Amino acid sequence: MSELPSPDAPAPRPRIQAVLTLKASAQDALSHLPGLRRYLASMVRVNGRPELASTLSARDEALGWAEPAGLFLLGAGMVYGFWDSVLILPLGFVFMILLAWVRLRGHLRWLNHLKWRNQPLKLEVKPGPYLLLCARRLLINLISFGYAVPRSDLMKWDLLVKGARLGERAAVSKASFKKIGWINVVSLWIPLTLIVSFLMTLGTMPDPDTLASEQEKVTVASQLDFLGILMVVTLVCGVYGRAWYHAALRAELLEGLSVGGVKFASTASGKDVAKHYLMNTLLLGCTLGLALPVVLQRGVAFRCRFTEITMPAPTPKPAAAPADEAQPS
Repeated sequence: MSELPSPDAPAPRPRIQAVLTLKASAQDALSHLPGLRRYLASMVRVNGRPELASTLSARDEALGWAEPAGLFLLGAGMVYGFWDSVLILPLGFVFMILLAWVRLRGHLRWLNHLKWRNQPLKLEVKPGPYLLLCARRLLINLISFGYAVPRSDLMKWDLLVKGARLGERAAVSKASFKKIGWINVVSLWIPLTLIVSFLMTLGTMPDPDTLASEQEKVTVASQLDFLGILMVVTLVCGVYGRAWYHAALRAELLEGLSVGGVKFASTASGKDVAKHYLMNTLLLGCTLGLALPVVLQRGVAFRCRFTEITMPAPTPKPAAAPADEAQPS
């Protein structure tokens, strides 16, 4: 039998559920470009109160815009100059490692300047081990044809959590890839298998212009149109399937995360993730990247809207003694 708690033991502090909101619109984001990240942090509300603040400097803010822009130009130059070359594959691998490095610098720059209730957030991750892990993840995902994607995602997450702290308290994660492995397989392998089958079928079909009979030309052309429609539908379903996987991954990661007594949960569905990333892609593509401030504001708003946190209730202050209470002699 389990032991009963001692009557002298302190009662556990009650927990409260907090609602995150962002009091900043896309128009506000465009009007605060010099210090956008610092501004967005100051506009996050926890149960209506400003609990988050950023000490990001103007130099770090500028680097946060310059590094992704430089990487984009480098990637465009690689594609333009080496698309028909055998060097495109090793250069693509190098580009993915550089992308991981830029994203790590962004995480470090952003989180290491945040304060939650005047307690600093810290993320201590060395670039060397992180980049080696990213290269290892890329190879594992390619060799396993995507089967090991959940395991490699958890490898990266565990490395980041081990280096995260809130004040003096370390972050703890209990996430597992086993719950989301089947979602990854269904959302990745089924669309890929169908697309490969369609392409193989397409390769065996004759060119309608080489046929002598008009009836055969019409039949083959209609079959090609039907295959094209099936491929488009499969691609759309595949994109939604990957959004479903990323929603499940986000829920699994946040559900097992605890930082300084604060626990997290995700309420985003696959549909929510798909709509969010589709709109961001359209904004960036149609504006050639000029809508990046709006995308950044949308990202913070998305995380606030679909993230639930529970935290210990504030310690109540002891009640003051009545002023007219008689003092003992």
